[in-house]
Amino acid sequence: MKRTASFFLLLTVTVLCVWGALASGAGANRDLERLLPLSLDVIDGPVRVVVKHISPYKPHAGEAAFLETGRRLSERLGLPPAELRSGGDHILYKASGPDSGGIRRTLLWVMFPDGSTELIVSAETPESGDTGTGGEAASRMEEAQTKLSRVLEGMGVTPNWNVIVQGKLKADYASPDKLNGWLQAELRAEAVESYDDGRSVSVSYASPLLEASVQSGGRMLNLQAAVHRSSETGESRLTLGTPVITTEY
Repeated sequence: MKRTASFFLLLTVTVLCVWGALASGAGANRDLERLLPLSLDVIDGPVRVVVKHISPYKPHAGEAAFLETGRRLSERLGLPPAELRSGGDHILYKASGPDSGGIRRTLLWVMFPDGSTELIVSAETPESGDTGTGGEAASRMEEAQTKLSRVLEGMGVTPNWNVIVQGKLKADYASPDKLNGWLQAELRAEAVESYDDGRSVSVSYASPLLEASVQSGGRMLNLQAAVHRSSETGESRLTLGTPVITTEY
């Protein structure tokens, strides 16, 4: 599913506006511990893993002050300084770099015309897909997440983590019924909402085994599974997100 950067920024902010009471960083770690090793049953080859915090942050007046604070945030996160970018009706500050274990960390800070800001801090496995075994990948991501949580807490921000796991779906699970059955069996997941545009199918679930959650239509949801079929290769890509998917799938 092709989406523009602006689309995903708006999607992220929209998700933020309806975000429920997410689990603490510790809870999100347990979601990662459960979801990542389990996903290796249905993903063939390298696994992409993302952990992401999203929240409002301090309002700012003027680009100069926004840039100065952005660079201080970069320093606290151990990231190189960056410059401001225009996003149409908003201004972006984005800094990114790998940690000592190769996990890429990113700071995305957005200022809107009224001076309000949104803070997005994430960690992601290397683009090479070298995540090691499920246990090794989980350990590396948990370590990166824990370090980022400490920085956020030092900034007066309560970490609320979203976990995303993505990779090539094994052919045995290409059937929606087979994938749904697997999720029901492994996570006791109950399908609540679904979307199908012909190339991508997305289903939102409620699972008692996952901790992060978001409210939608009066229901608490904490898992989204999306399958996108490539028109070029015919392969299917699976994306799992707790409580929702906030990346391209």
